[in-house]
Amino acid sequence: SGKGIPASLLMAVVCSLFRNTAMKTTNPRNIASDINNCISERNEYNMFCTMFVGSFDLETGLLTYCNAGHNQPVILKKGKAEFLEVIPNIPVGSFEGFEYECETMQMTNEDTLFIYTDGVTEAENMVHHEYSDERLLAELNKMTATNPSNVIETVAQSIKNFVGQAEQSDDITMLAVKINKKI
Repeated sequence: SGKGIPASLLMAVVCSLFRNTAMKTTNPRNIASDINNCISERNEYNMFCTMFVGSFDLETGLLTYCNAGHNQPVILKKGKAEFLEVIPNIPVGSFEGFEYECETMQMTNEDTLFIYTDGVTEAENMVHHEYSDERLLAELNKMTATNPSNVIETVAQSIKNFVGQAEQSDDITMLAVKINKKI
């Protein structure tokens, strides 16, 4: 939440908490809950952070995940892109003691998971129209090659073309992960 130094400090704390918590457990629900409780405990400025926490089993292809108020990731399967169904939960830092819920998804060879920040879909052009969820999904559905670097480059170029000369108003972060193993 927010921008500038306060938001940067919150993210530094969240990253540190994540590293410490993930050393004790790989359960996304527990990671989100622990970070939420730590941040909520002394949160006089009411700051929060969205997160998508996932744990992937390389042997079985099972992705266990917890979405803490973050944008819905996109799953690219067999040439089709669609938003991953997620229980939205709440961002970490919002409310101490919140019970986060986990979900699972079976991933198979050639599946690609695309995770991004709201700076992607909320990127604005000169007349303040947003890039949007629909435009992102349409762009990903046009793709023929889904190697991770191609996914990132394609979306980044599409955003750049859309915003034109408008100033960037938010951070843009993207991650694409592709399964290249028969499971």
